[in-house]
Amino acid sequence: MCGILVSKNFVRNKNEFESLLKTLEKRGPDASSIEELGETLLGHTRLTIIDTNERSNQPLRDESGRYSIVYNGEVYNYIELRKELELEGVKFHTESDTEVLLNWVIHKGMSNIDKLNGMFAFVIHDKETDELLIARDRYGIKPLYYIHNENGITFSSQISTLKGFSTGVDLNSKILFSGFGHIPEPYTLYKNVKSFEPGAYATYKNNKLSLQTYFSIFQEQTEKNVDLKSTISHAVNIFNRSDAPLGSFLSGGVDSSILSSMLTKENKNLRTVSINFEFGNLNEKEYQDMVIKDYPHENICEFISFDEFTKYKEEYDQIMEQPSIDGLNSFIASNVAKKNGLKVMVSGVGGDELFYGYPSFERYEKIKSISSLLPSFLIGFLPAKFKRFEYAKINKTVGSYYVQRSINSPSEVSNILGINIKEVEKVFKDFFCTVEKKINSNDENLISKLEISEYMKNQLLRDSDVYSMYNSIEIRIPFLDNDLVNRTLSLSPVQKITTPKKKLLIENSSTKLNEGLVVRPKKGFELPFAYFYKRTGNQEDAHWSKIRVKELLQKFDNYNE
Repeated sequence: MCGILVSKNFVRNKNEFESLLKTLEKRGPDASSIEELGETLLGHTRLTIIDTNERSNQPLRDESGRYSIVYNGEVYNYIELRKELELEGVKFHTESDTEVLLNWVIHKGMSNIDKLNGMFAFVIHDKETDELLIARDRYGIKPLYYIHNENGITFSSQISTLKGFSTGVDLNSKILFSGFGHIPEPYTLYKNVKSFEPGAYATYKNNKLSLQTYFSIFQEQTEKNVDLKSTISHAVNIFNRSDAPLGSFLSGGVDSSILSSMLTKENKNLRTVSINFEFGNLNEKEYQDMVIKDYPHENICEFISFDEFTKYKEEYDQIMEQPSIDGLNSFIASNVAKKNGLKVMVSGVGGDELFYGYPSFERYEKIKSISSLLPSFLIGFLPAKFKRFEYAKINKTVGSYYVQRSINSPSEVSNILGINIKEVEKVFKDFFCTVEKKINSNDENLISKLEISEYMKNQLLRDSDVYSMYNSIEIRIPFLDNDLVNRTLSLSPVQKITTPKKKLLIENSSTKLNEGLVVRPKKGFELPFAYFYKRTGNQEDAHWSKIRVKELLQKFDNYNE
């Protein structure tokens, strides 16, 4: 897990490039290096996880010296891919997944990167053709941002590294954030700074970026005779590969409990990290203890006081590179993991999206039906939470999904930002149309795919990466194993809408959870924002998320537009 920075005909001063690379130090505190190849600069900061020897530092060249790679991520099936390449006569000089990835692209081509099972963003420089090869993983777990102008291009693992080259804050991004609580890809807060598309690869030559999609979550899954139990076990097994200390987040929910209990059988040195709060009635220790009792292991349980939460929030707000109402939970948990000597943490993200853990799966069709019968003029007279039906009026298919995945309605966004409602509606309409072009509205697993491609990618995955890597912690997500996603999405929703929720996952894991944990109401990793705002004197009569949106808009209004 690392930070990458690549510039071609853009940042021409090496000293300036070195300064930019230093902004990525927390992503890779163990090593840092730059390679200059004509008009191309490759920079890398390394967090050592696989083959911690300095021979695997990057930029890494192939045996011929023609290709150089900078790469952020982990390819979990690198051992299997290496064996395949060795049978074809490829020689290796390290034990790293980086060298396997580089040789896989050299010998198999970019069209075969769909065989990579993991999380990655990489750039390879071809010395002979002077072109760049760029790719990002299927689900957007690892970030990759870029800015491209008439002179050249620069790629980075962080938005903050590139914002100085932007022409200002993007008003459309502020509108989207005000509605959703996050900024969806490919947009960022800054004009000209874009997110590279997940599930895609590209070549860059003569200042032209040519992009090709190799995977879409909306493509049809056709697996037959799905063996979920062995698929889940295999995913947990290969995601456990690490030469650095590995732990697991244990919140007390079903997903983290299953992964933590399975990992204790695979890894006798596993430590779990649990976060509880001394205030705000957010204490999950009862459920965490159920797992610890049934699957004994070392648990690091941190109780956060009000003063500690306030300090965490202040630091979190200070380092935030673009607004998001989520992520503080990842920041706190990763900080605790780092203080206890861990480098790699396993997360249960993806379980709800695949196994129908959210209320959205059962509400979507009802929302579409209600919105069809609800006159537009009447929405303005309804209580605040029903105002979000405005999204369904803008776009029936995607808008109905965002009725549940939004914070403020378009009319509320208009009032908050002081922008004409028609302008606001157009931004949302254009965004929904972009999403709608990718989907099949008749797909029976549509909501699962929207949860993965929208909420999970744009909020959960992005924030997990940003705030774990600030603490030099790699987060792994076994539920996003290639085969597990494909096989789960091949199943009918009837098999996944169950009582209790996620029964399919529970029955197909190789562990047995305490019944009290299984039947408990669904509860995410919540933070005590409501209590915090009340105690600090905020008198606004609104959900904490609405208050948080306004707070962050005010913070980022300090940037010139």
